[in-house]
Amino acid sequence: MSTATMTAPSATINFDSPTRVTPEQIAQFRRDGHIMIKGVFTPEEIAAVEPLISAAVERQKAHLAQYQAPIEARGFYQQAFVQIMNLWESDPATKAWIFNKRLARLATELMGTRGVRMFHDQALYKEAKGGATPWHTDQAYWPLASELSITAWVPLVPVSLDMGPLSFASGSHRLVKHRDSHITLEAAQAITETVRLNQLPTVTEPFALGDVTFHYGFTYHFANRNSTDCLRKVMTMIYMDSEMRLGEASERTKGDAEWLCSGIKPGELIDTAKTPILYQR
Repeated sequence: MSTATMTAPSATINFDSPTRVTPEQIAQFRRDGHIMIKGVFTPEEIAAVEPLISAAVERQKAHLAQYQAPIEARGFYQQAFVQIMNLWESDPATKAWIFNKRLARLATELMGTRGVRMFHDQALYKEAKGGATPWHTDQAYWPLASELSITAWVPLVPVSLDMGPLSFASGSHRLVKHRDSHITLEAAQAITETVRLNQLPTVTEPFALGDVTFHYGFTYHFANRNSTDCLRKVMTMIYMDSEMRLGEASERTKGDAEWLCSGIKPGELIDTAKTPILYQR
C-alpha cells in the first residue's frame, strides 16, 4: 500500500479525550516505577490505528538490511524485534495518534510534571519465534539531565504471556546500579543478580486490546521471546518532562543528543522541532 493511499484515523474518534488516573494509581506508579492501566483505548480505537502503524513498519522494514535475513540468521538485537523509530516524522498518517493527548496527559499525571514533550516513538514488532529482549533500562541511552522520562507501551494486538509482554522489576527505578548498561546478555545477567539481591518483585501481565503500561526510563524491564506463530505488534511513545534539559552526552548517549537535540548545549532546555510539547497543564 502506498503512502498516498493511507489516511489518518477517522475524525469521529477523539484520541485526545482524557482517561482518568486515580491517586492510588499515581502512587503505585511512583512506588513501583511501572503500571498497567486497563482500557486506555477501546478495541475500536486500536483497530483504527493498527493498519496505519503496521503498514508504515512494513514499508520501512523493506529498506532495512538488518531485517532481510531469516530471523535465526540475524544478530542478537535484530532477533528480538523489528524496531522502527520516529514514525511520526516519516509517516504523517500516524502522527495524529502518536501525538494524542490521552497518553501524554497520563504520562504527565503519573510523573507529576507540568507537561511532557515527545522524545521519540518506536514501533517494536516481535516476530513469530522472535528472541527475548534482555533486562535493561531505556534511559541509559538518552542524554537527559533528570530522571523524568516515561515510556507508554501500547500493544496493537492482544498480547498473551507466551508472546513476550514486558516484565518489570518493581522499585528498580530507585537504584543507581546498571543505569549505564548496554543491552547485552552480560549486562542482563548482572541485572538479574541485582534484582535477586534486592528482592525486587518481577511483574509480568498479559495485555487485552487497549491496555497500556507506563514505565520510568530507569525501570529495569525485559521481554521473553515470542514463542507463538503470531506477530507481537507494539507501539511505544517516549515522553520527557516538558522542562527537561540536556545532560552531558556520553559515548552511549551522544547519538540521541545529535539526532534529537541538535543545536542544544548541555544544561539548556531541550526544545527542538523533534521534541514538541504534547501536553501542558
